[in-house]
Amino acid sequence: MQLHLKFSGEDLLVPLAYQQQVQGLLYASLREDPAYQRFLHETGYQAADRPFRHFVFGRLRGRYEREAEGLRFPDGFALELRSTQGRFIQCLLDCMTPGSQHRLGSCRLTVAEARLEDRRVTEHEIEIRMDSPVTVHRTEADGSTFFPDPFDPEFGRLLAGNAARKWISLYHSEPPGGLGFAPLAVTERDKVVTRFKGFYLTGWRGRYLLQGEPAVLDLLYQTGLGSRNAQGFGLFDLV
Repeated sequence: MQLHLKFSGEDLLVPLAYQQQVQGLLYASLREDPAYQRFLHETGYQAADRPFRHFVFGRLRGRYEREAEGLRFPDGFALELRSTQGRFIQCLLDCMTPGSQHRLGSCRLTVAEARLEDRRVTEHEIEIRMDSPVTVHRTEADGSTFFPDPFDPEFGRLLAGNAARKWISLYHSEPPGGLGFAPLAVTERDKVVTRFKGFYLTGWRGRYLLQGEPAVLDLLYQTGLGSRNAQGFGLFDLV
């Protein structure tokens, strides 16, 4: 399920790496259900001792002006988030009512619109465009982190492994097939290096081809491709 939010406000200036602030806004919006808020933040849905939150959000959309301090949105901005979990979406809907006020970092926001959509993937093959960068990584023996690029076969293998764990964490069974992946239109300009909680990571925009069982592809559409989805990475649009 997809939730589309529009926000207005004065002096909406956010840092270039605003994902942590958006994540904080979403967790704060679960405050009316503290048990679920605590579960999602501290535990999540587990597979192979890894937590999955089963939600993803995209980039802030709207006209912006780039300044030394970050991005200024003079006309407000829109945000799309998705989840497999109705409880998550309902908590946000209950909190993000039109006219309600919230904080994003130092910005005061007013919800101008909250709209639900229930788009699903039913095909075995989809062409996608990344709205927020997709990222995967591998931890090396020396403790360093390696981020492959989409043309490295390791990238597709890591995506497939991540997709399988997402499925297991939700359904407690092996997924009904693997994940095929191929870059279609990706250049060095699609490379994004950003920071989240002091940690630098590399992600990629661009267009890709995904192949698999529709149920697996739909899960990725609802929860994000790759890792760090609950931190604002991996939301894609269907082309």
